[in-house]
Amino acid sequence: MATVETKLGLNGTLVMGQFDRAIMCGTLCIETPADIKQQLSQLHKEKQEILKNLALYYFTFVDVMEFKDHVSELLNTIDANQVFFDITVNFDLTKNYLDLVVTYTTLMIMVSRIEERKAIVGLYNYAHEMLHGASDREYPRLGQMIVDYENPLKKMMEEFVPHSKMPCEYLSLDTMEKWIVCNYNKRIADIRECRETALSHAGPLHRERRKFLRSALKELATVLADQPGLLGPKALFVFMALSFARDEIIWLLRHADNIPRTRNSDDFIDKHVAELIYYMEELRAHVRKYGPVMQRYYVQYLSGFDAVVLNELVQNLSVCPEDESIIMSSFVNTMTSLSVKQVEDGEVFDFRGMRLDWFRLQAYTSVSKASLNLSDHKELGKMMNTIIFHTKMVDSLVEMLVETSDLSIFCFYSRAFEKMFHQCLELPSQSRYSIAFPLVCTHFMSCTHELCPEERHHIGDRSLSLCNMFLDEMAKQARNLITDICTEQCTLSDQLLPKHCAKTISQAVNKKSKKQTGKKGEPEREKPGVESMRKNRLLVTNLDKLHTALSELCFSINYVPNLVVWEHTFTPREYLTSHLEIRFTKSIVGMTMYNQATQEIAKPSELLTSVKAYMTVLQSIENYVQIDITRVFNNVLLQQTQHLDSHGEPTITSLYTNWYLETLLRQVSNGHIAYFPAMKAFVNLPTESELTFNAEEYSDISEMRALSELLGPYGMKFLSESLMWHISSQVAELKKLVVENVDVLTQMRTSFDKPDQMAALFKRLTSVDSVLKRMTIIGVILSFRSLAQEALKDNISPEEEYKIACLLMVFVAVSLPTLASNVMSQYSPAIEGHCNNIHCLAKAINQIAAALFTIHKGSIEDRLKEFLAVSRTPIVICFKSR
Repeated sequence: MATVETKLGLNGTLVMGQFDRAIMCGTLCIETPADIKQQLSQLHKEKQEILKNLALYYFTFVDVMEFKDHVSELLNTIDANQVFFDITVNFDLTKNYLDLVVTYTTLMIMVSRIEERKAIVGLYNYAHEMLHGASDREYPRLGQMIVDYENPLKKMMEEFVPHSKMPCEYLSLDTMEKWIVCNYNKRIADIRECRETALSHAGPLHRERRKFLRSALKELATVLADQPGLLGPKALFVFMALSFARDEIIWLLRHADNIPRTRNSDDFIDKHVAELIYYMEELRAHVRKYGPVMQRYYVQYLSGFDAVVLNELVQNLSVCPEDESIIMSSFVNTMTSLSVKQVEDGEVFDFRGMRLDWFRLQAYTSVSKASLNLSDHKELGKMMNTIIFHTKMVDSLVEMLVETSDLSIFCFYSRAFEKMFHQCLELPSQSRYSIAFPLVCTHFMSCTHELCPEERHHIGDRSLSLCNMFLDEMAKQARNLITDICTEQCTLSDQLLPKHCAKTISQAVNKKSKKQTGKKGEPEREKPGVESMRKNRLLVTNLDKLHTALSELCFSINYVPNLVVWEHTFTPREYLTSHLEIRFTKSIVGMTMYNQATQEIAKPSELLTSVKAYMTVLQSIENYVQIDITRVFNNVLLQQTQHLDSHGEPTITSLYTNWYLETLLRQVSNGHIAYFPAMKAFVNLPTESELTFNAEEYSDISEMRALSELLGPYGMKFLSESLMWHISSQVAELKKLVVENVDVLTQMRTSFDKPDQMAALFKRLTSVDSVLKRMTIIGVILSFRSLAQEALKDNISPEEEYKIACLLMVFVAVSLPTLASNVMSQYSPAIEGHCNNIHCLAKAINQIAAALFTIHKGSIEDRLKEFLAVSRTPIVICFKSR
């Protein structure tokens, strides 16, 4: 439509003016004078495109008109038959009648608010006339409808008469308010008075009502969780509670962006609304989980009580025509045939036919001339309404949940929905209820309709995006709290490092000497652990607050294992796991404190202490959420043993490898550091320019063991390969020097027993110092590599490796019987072996066993005997089973 309007420009306005004049004159087609024809020449060229683009909109108006005609006809029929309405007697008939009036009113008001309605209808009809030579046949009536409903409320006030106020139970307050507004549309003064009262008192009233409902729903959910059998007799209260809570949430939602002026805005902002939604979801979950319990109760109720009472009421009717008698008897027979065994057998119940029959019967018996007039037998109507509710408790629990607690309206208020969510996360006491927001996203698809399929994908995409955003934000919030806790714990662990004990020892010594001399010493330094000493329970530290907030949020993340939104499954715990992996990876690299400009880096032992403290905190997360932290450790720490992680970022392996090669070993080459064999470490040499680090603190036995524990075998392998690459580079340079002196060296090789000749040849050699320096560098690198290899061996337990080798043979032994079920295991004479090459297993078993147990100095013969003993039992069992 926008495309056509852009092309036509002013012409749309002209046609709309013609449309008004044509309607007022009562003509069936638009009259076009010569001057207007010239202006509309452009429309003639675009007539095909106009029809194509406006057809959907035009025929939508036609559908509205036809709906209006049918409603008018139905209302006239109802008036002619003087139908009796009482929601306590003919509930379905009255409710559907009032819903029809509300739908009709809403639709006509919505049509009147479409500003381009005249232009759309006029342009379409003009294009239709140019193409087909005549106006569209629906055009005159459609035009008249649009003119009549310029002021829809005034027009409809002429069409409807008010109805009396009627009581209800679990019906939505929102629905009943629409009925009241439609029925009292002529009482303007009363409505204005109600408006002023609402502006003055509605805010505080609804605030207190939400406060009460939070408490009431919490108590109800707690009782039903403990005694689910009460869901049967208390089902009506459950659905009433859900309906009341939904009405309050919808009221708050609609007023969130339309707060009345000069009123207390706090009454229209509720940071505890998540708690109310959460308890609604709790009750919904109880109904879904214990549906069979409710079915058992109401099946017995229908067959044991309702059927008996209804039969007595029917028998006591003074007048009961044959048709009505047959229908009522069928109701009794249907209920009498029910049994608990049907529920136990999982039989699917369907009372839709019975409810439809009762709906028809209400229509038959509510007219003034009916033989059996329902207005004279109200007890029968009330009893049947109760029975219909009981049938819904058996076969329509899901539909009842949608009717009473559906919050799909949030789909159309996404901004307010997101605002409520962020307010919930900002308040630590409410964060435990934040899972309510993703759960509400599962409601969105219930607002779709089969007559409007194009909305389905739009609403589905919105539900997915909002659910994903909510879960992601919850995981981020939990991740940030965990990170803050880890930072606090790393700080506490840092206080226990050996480097901090020197000052404490010094203070103790000085304190003793000052005491002897009588002088006052320095104030005593606080010792690690003092933060755990509490004077009273009211003292709350920052760490306490973080743990409390984390436990609240993790409760929400752990509330459901997964939730389904538009045929997509979301797992809240996986969001947290993913964020923890990313943050743990960044934290490990960050804790190295590597500064490329100054070439500073944390000592391996200090980094290891921080990593262990971080991991201890992460392990404690399993107390809050059912996630596999071991998987997080494996994914992150294994990546840190490689040169780059999965995101292409540098790891601690690459950082430490570069630092040891480019900083420590380079300073050895520059003469600032020397290798100390006795200490098995590199030490600083006294030079004019002092280094910014102490080499011994990075290369002694404890530091190298810490490095090997951090990098693991794969990381140490990368370090070793990098060292060997540098050695190979030095060897390549040495070969170049040899090539430069090849002739002299060849002669010296054969003249080693001729001192004079050797002295003369030596003077002809070039780059002698470079050869020795490069060989020294190689020796230094090899010495460092030896330290690294020894540290790695110290961290690997020989007993553990031997145990793994033994268990490997056990694993192979117990797996052998599975080959019997493989069709490829058959022997093939053509190749003198098996098609899946299992004839090669014997060689693998013998040689692997020999290699492993030779390395670990175990008895090869004893281990192979064990292998045969272990494999015998599974093979015998497999043979017997076949």
